[in-house]
Amino acid sequence: WRIARRELLPGLAAPVITYAALLVPMNISAEAALSFLGVGVKPPTPSWGQMLTAANVWYQAAPQYLLLPAGALLVTVLALTVLGDGVRTALDPRAASRLRVGTGRKREAKADADSKKAAADASANADASANKEGKA
Repeated sequence: WRIARRELLPGLAAPVITYAALLVPMNISAEAALSFLGVGVKPPTPSWGQMLTAANVWYQAAPQYLLLPAGALLVTVLALTVLGDGVRTALDPRAASRLRVGTGRKREAKADADSKKAAADASANADASANKEGKA
């Protein structure tokens, strides 16, 4: 068990978490689709699919009955999909530099120092050319 805990489980954590994070929006969409078709959860239980089915009768008179559940379903599924994609990106072992601590700050500090040096050099060159024009 010790080898499994130390070697296998850390390697399996990222794919399992990613799969679970992407499985939630897929299951929400499947439940809404099945409820819309009438084979999902039964009427006392609220469901976006049931709301969309009930809105078919009223959508010409009051389109908000159709648009609000559809929009809520769209926003929820889209947000959870983006979250799952972000989790996948963050836990990707091939992107080695993403999880290193402190390397980004060093790069940012070096880039800032380089840009300040370039600005100082450009200013010095402008002053030197202005002095040459003034003497000539």
